[in-house]
Amino acid sequence: MMLRVAPSENSQIGDRVMGTAGTPDIRLFQIGNNGDIGLSQAMSFLSGLERARAQRFRFQKDHDRFVRARGLLRKILADHLGIAPKSVVFATTGNGKPVLVDQTPHFNLSHSGDLAVIALSDDHPVGVDLEVTCRSIRPLELAETCFTASERRALEKGDLQHQRFYAFWTAKEALMKLTGEGLSLSPKHISLQLDEDGWPVGYDANEGAAAKLRFVDLGIQNTTCCLACHARPTEKPN
Repeated sequence: MMLRVAPSENSQIGDRVMGTAGTPDIRLFQIGNNGDIGLSQAMSFLSGLERARAQRFRFQKDHDRFVRARGLLRKILADHLGIAPKSVVFATTGNGKPVLVDQTPHFNLSHSGDLAVIALSDDHPVGVDLEVTCRSIRPLELAETCFTASERRALEKGDLQHQRFYAFWTAKEALMKLTGEGLSLSPKHISLQLDEDGWPVGYDANEGAAAKLRFVDLGIQNTTCCLACHARPTEKPN
């Protein structure tokens, strides 16, 4: 597959324009088979720690998806830097977010099912979240632990409930990945700015350093992808 997606000023979910931010490079990959990278090639790119992490997966398909996603990340970063994939060296910020040692590009990886997206930016940190829709989830039940009161009221409107749930969730997850806080920051503590129809268009002012969100249309049904970014200085790696 290996598509390159440029987020437009009119990125949409359903038929709704959701908001704008910068223009990082968003790349979409298939990690459920060898179409974009062979499993053995991807494995050859990984560090010993990454291989050990891969071995901890219980199911083979999850192992293979992880290996391909990490291999692709290394290849994309290596191509950008003009080095070999195995020569890419990662560090972490104080919050535990993976970064390159004293180098750009800023990057973030997300995968769901057989798909993965990688966001790259030479200008500012990024966070991205991809979710493949699961129709069996119960949005109203999950909302009690994930969403603010105003977000729950919007969700309870009843129309496009699953789409709205994934819009809220990916927007929150993208911000958590932008800051590196991950699930150590409760999704309920992230407050989304909603438009008059109850769809997310931004983050409340107290949510980080002027973070902005954009939904990215990947051209694939039953997927939601959100990008979060801001222009604050990069946190120094450990």
